[in-house]
Amino acid sequence: GQGIERLLFGLSKKVLLANNLGLLYETIQASGSRSIMTSWLGIFAYTLQIYFDFSGYSDMAIGMGQMVGFHYLENFNYPYISRTITEFWRRWHISLSTWFRDYVYIPLGGSRVRPVRHIFNLFVVWVLTGIWHGAAYNFIAWGFLYFVLLASEKFIIHPERFRNMLLKAVYMIFAITSVMFLWVIFRSPSLEIGINYIGACFGIFDNVSYDGTSLFLFHENIIVLIIAAFCATPVLSQMINKIKECRYGSVLNGIRYVCLMFLFLCAVSYL
Repeated sequence: GQGIERLLFGLSKKVLLANNLGLLYETIQASGSRSIMTSWLGIFAYTLQIYFDFSGYSDMAIGMGQMVGFHYLENFNYPYISRTITEFWRRWHISLSTWFRDYVYIPLGGSRVRPVRHIFNLFVVWVLTGIWHGAAYNFIAWGFLYFVLLASEKFIIHPERFRNMLLKAVYMIFAITSVMFLWVIFRSPSLEIGINYIGACFGIFDNVSYDGTSLFLFHENIIVLIIAAFCATPVLSQMINKIKECRYGSVLNGIRYVCLMFLFLCAVSYL
């Protein structure tokens, strides 16, 4: 029963959220609109799409494993609530980052070496991580930029030492924005196109703030964007856990199962 529930959540993430967000991103790409608002809308759409795509199929695999008696480790742990880049990679695609840690980073010496060698170890791991995703310049640049950010956190910025709440909040915004821009590099057909897209977000090419396309796409997709942003946080999961523990848990669980069946029917209809 727990496996079926996890499978249905994963299917809903993939079909109802990721696929619709992907359609929005593809529509923006095909529209040719490069207003500032359209560019940011595309970044938000793809940032949420890739999370629900990856975490959705991970949930489906975990759920199917539970259904036949296997226990698989969690692969995503709400990465978009991370306060630093380092924390993001502890929460994102955990199986991949764990593999590189155990089979590349630690055999090279990990962090128990001199600073210069530590930086070299990070460089090797992240360049290989980029190449693992694809043998193209944008993937290599994506991996290299993560190396720069992570090395800066470890040796220069030290965000874990921040005591000021405002400073922590500002750095969190910087970290998540950096992740979003790096998704642009990751997703773009070439490095040049990715850089131009990021430039459009800041009006570098004298593009307008918004146009008819951006307003139309925003109004058409605002509901799915809000739902996706909400589901990318642990709030829903915490609410479900409280329902299981509360006094009227049996009644509320019945409602939860009805909602799951509704999500399943919606996913099938979308497919």
